[in-house]
Amino acid sequence: MKKVPMSIRLVAIAMVMLLVAAACSSADDGSTASDASSTTAVSDITQAPSTTADASAESVTITYWHTMSDPETEQLDNVIAAFEAANPGIRIEPTRFAYGDLKAALMAGLADGQGPDTALLDIMWVPGFADLGALERLDGVMPRFAWIARRTFPGALATNYWNGHYYGLPQNTSTQVLLWNKSVFDAA
Repeated sequence: MKKVPMSIRLVAIAMVMLLVAAACSSADDGSTASDASSTTAVSDITQAPSTTADASAESVTITYWHTMSDPETEQLDNVIAAFEAANPGIRIEPTRFAYGDLKAALMAGLADGQGPDTALLDIMWVPGFADLGALERLDGVMPRFAWIARRTFPGALATNYWNGHYYGLPQNTSTQVLLWNKSVFDAA
């Protein structure tokens, strides 16, 4: 497999994550990202920024390992199609794993040099993989990282921060809440 240039890998992961986030979010007026009013903003991020290397000279394939659900994978396929259409010569090859299998597959890939170019990691794994040297820092290296960071919720972005550097971008965030029935609780 041809080694994908770092600049292409960094741009691709940023664009895929931003597109997934944009596709799963809604606009302020309640419309979804698929509405025409939101498409302009999404199309602005589908085009990969130019790099110092001539990326159009040769096609590249970027591997992406993930643990997304069926509906998420369906949406990811749509996002990848849009990204590839906007960036001829860059192909994203997704591979889906069961959550319980991904970490072992990543460790095996790291050991034999056959791991993915990009992956969707559990936030708990970032420090360990960063310490192993398996992750590339994004801050100061990835084109437009500062622009992306300014537009990302700080708490979600912080989940990818380790030893002074950012090693990833958040795909999503969730809020854990406790719902309880007061009358049942009082009766217990």
